[in-house]
Amino acid sequence: MRGWFGARAATFLAIVCGCGALAPQTAAVNITIDYSFDTNNFFSSQVRRDALQAAADFYSDILEDTLVGGTIPSRVTSTVDDGYWEWQLRFTNPSTGAAEIVTSATLAQDEYLIYAGGRPLGGNTLGQGGPGGFAFGRFNNQGEFDDTIQFASNQFPTINQGNSDFQAGFVDRGETDGFVRWGGALTFDSDGSTNWHFGIESGPTSSGQSDFLSVALHELGHTLGLGASSEWTSLVNSGRFQGPAAIAANGGIAPPADFGHWQEGTQSTIYGTFTRQEAALDPIITSGTRK
Repeated sequence: MRGWFGARAATFLAIVCGCGALAPQTAAVNITIDYSFDTNNFFSSQVRRDALQAAADFYSDILEDTLVGGTIPSRVTSTVDDGYWEWQLRFTNPSTGAAEIVTSATLAQDEYLIYAGGRPLGGNTLGQGGPGGFAFGRFNNQGEFDDTIQFASNQFPTINQGNSDFQAGFVDRGETDGFVRWGGALTFDSDGSTNWHFGIESGPTSSGQSDFLSVALHELGHTLGLGASSEWTSLVNSGRFQGPAAIAANGGIAPPADFGHWQEGTQSTIYGTFTRQEAALDPIITSGTRK
């Protein structure tokens, strides 16, 4: 899963600024958090869930996309052998780091689903996040797979084409261009070396604390494709991000970026203000600070 947020010493692509006040607005995209894979119980306390939800609400309040919902079609099994066809959502399990597959899910209109949890990340890495993927295909339990399958109505119309309703609801989300996914996954360091601050209204109270809200905003950005999608990388040229919205927000200059982040130290403005700060999507945050 791409994207990490380290600590010093202790379209969706229109988002360019650092993140500031979490003022409620009329939301178009609804980022929902799923804790069903939080088997290490990182989010066992409500204060931690509230902090992550505050970060998710920030993005929900400013994203204006309209996303079609949908349901994964049921598995279709061969009538002549042990083979079957199915759609799969794929992502990195936030608690184990292993590849995870989900074959039963429903997305509501405008819902963007995030699986969240925690695990030991090692070093100075505070979090990881990225968009999920999907797969459609035939699988067999043993032996050869026979293509002679009785297909359920409108689920798998041909041997090489998936269900059109699912394609719209989980893959394209009704969008015709730009970054789009069903959702993604993110995880936070739980090895005991990170002294997390989970406050929402104010930042860390000591230099040794790592601000969870800042890290959550950064990693959620990755789950939305920022620095973690082909749409992002296609706009990076010679160390500069060529997206027109980013250039306009940066005073007409293409901001410095690589294939995962803004360049370390890149300055921006806190969203909704004229206050300057280091951009939330650069790769480093200083312990004891909020951005």
